Amino acid sequence: MLVNGMIDGEVYERGIKIAVELKSDNDDILRGLGQLLEALAHGYDEALLVTSQARAERLDIKVFEASGIGLAAVNSRGELKIIVEPKIVKF
Repeated sequence: MLVNGMIDGEVYERGIKIAVELKSDNDDILRGLGQLLEALAHGYDEALLVTSQARAERLDIKVFEASGIGLAAVNSRGELKIIVEPKIVKF
Protein backbone atom coordinates (compact mmCIF):
# COMPACT_ATOMS: atom_id res chain seq x y z
CA MET A 1 0.00 0.00 0.00
CA LEU A 2 1.32 3.43 -0.93
CA VAL A 3 1.32 6.30 1.53
CA ASN A 4 0.72 9.38 -0.65
CA GLY A 5 -0.48 8.05 -3.97
CA MET A 6 -1.85 5.22 -5.96
CA ILE A 7 -0.40 3.53 -8.99
CA ASP A 8 -2.48 2.72 -12.04
CA GLY A 9 -1.82 -1.00 -11.97
CA GLU A 10 0.38 -3.86 -10.93
CA VAL A 11 1.64 -6.99 -12.59
CA TYR A 12 2.94 -10.19 -11.03
CA GLU A 13 5.36 -11.93 -13.36
CA ARG A 14 8.19 -14.40 -12.68
CA GLY A 15 7.51 -13.93 -8.95
CA ILE A 16 8.19 -10.21 -9.31
CA LYS A 17 5.76 -7.49 -8.27
CA ILE A 18 5.76 -4.68 -10.87
CA ALA A 19 4.14 -1.24 -10.39
CA VAL A 20 2.73 0.27 -13.60
CA GLU A 21 1.95 3.95 -14.16
CA LEU A 22 0.12 5.14 -17.29
CA LYS A 23 0.69 8.72 -18.46
CA SER A 24 -0.99 10.47 -21.38
CA ASP A 25 0.62 13.25 -23.37
CA ASN A 26 -0.97 15.82 -21.04
CA ASP A 27 -0.08 14.13 -17.73
CA ASP A 28 2.77 15.11 -15.43
CA ILE A 29 5.66 12.68 -16.04
CA LEU A 30 7.51 13.83 -12.90
CA ARG A 31 4.48 12.96 -10.79
CA GLY A 32 4.42 9.52 -12.42
CA LEU A 33 8.10 8.97 -11.67
CA GLY A 34 7.48 10.02 -8.07
CA GLN A 35 4.59 7.57 -7.75
CA LEU A 36 6.76 4.77 -9.12
CA LEU A 37 9.66 5.60 -6.79
CA GLU A 38 7.22 5.55 -3.88
CA ALA A 39 5.92 2.16 -5.04
CA LEU A 40 9.49 0.83 -5.11
CA ALA A 41 10.06 2.17 -1.60
CA HIS A 42 6.93 0.34 -0.42
CA GLY A 43 7.77 -3.14 -1.63
CA TYR A 44 7.39 -3.32 -5.39
CA ASP A 45 10.32 -5.02 -7.09
CA GLU A 46 10.14 -3.18 -10.43
CA ALA A 47 8.39 -0.14 -11.88
CA LEU A 48 7.26 0.69 -15.42
CA LEU A 49 6.03 3.98 -16.86
CA VAL A 50 3.87 3.63 -19.98
CA THR A 51 3.16 6.58 -22.29
CA SER A 52 2.57 7.36 -25.95
CA GLN A 53 5.33 6.74 -28.45
CA ALA A 54 5.55 10.46 -29.27
CA ARG A 55 5.91 11.37 -25.59
CA ALA A 56 8.43 8.62 -24.90
CA GLU A 57 10.63 9.81 -27.76
CA ARG A 58 10.89 13.24 -26.08
CA LEU A 59 12.02 11.82 -22.72
CA ASP A 60 15.64 11.41 -21.63
CA ILE A 61 16.06 7.65 -21.27
CA LYS A 62 19.13 8.14 -19.07
CA VAL A 63 16.74 9.05 -16.24
CA PHE A 64 15.06 5.65 -16.57
CA GLU A 65 18.31 3.74 -16.96
CA ALA A 66 19.80 5.40 -13.85
CA SER A 67 16.72 4.91 -11.67
CA GLY A 68 15.90 1.35 -12.74
CA ILE A 69 12.38 2.43 -13.74
CA GLY A 70 11.32 0.96 -17.06
CA LEU A 71 9.85 2.96 -19.93
CA ALA A 72 7.34 1.62 -22.44
CA ALA A 73 5.61 3.31 -25.36
CA VAL A 74 2.29 2.63 -27.07
CA ASN A 75 2.08 3.48 -30.76
CA SER A 76 -0.97 4.55 -32.77
CA ARG A 77 -1.85 0.89 -33.45
CA GLY A 78 -1.92 0.10 -29.74
CA GLU A 79 1.30 -1.90 -29.81
CA LEU A 80 3.46 -1.77 -26.70
CA LYS A 81 7.24 -1.44 -27.02
CA ILE A 82 9.64 -1.60 -24.08
CA ILE A 83 12.23 1.17 -24.50
CA VAL A 84 14.05 0.68 -21.19
CA GLU A 85 13.70 -2.62 -19.35
CA PRO A 86 12.78 -2.19 -15.68
CA LYS A 87 15.38 -3.44 -13.19
CA ILE A 88 14.81 -4.93 -9.79
CA VAL A 89 15.30 -2.17 -7.23
CA LYS A 90 15.61 -2.76 -3.50
CA PHE A 91 15.61 0.12 -1.02
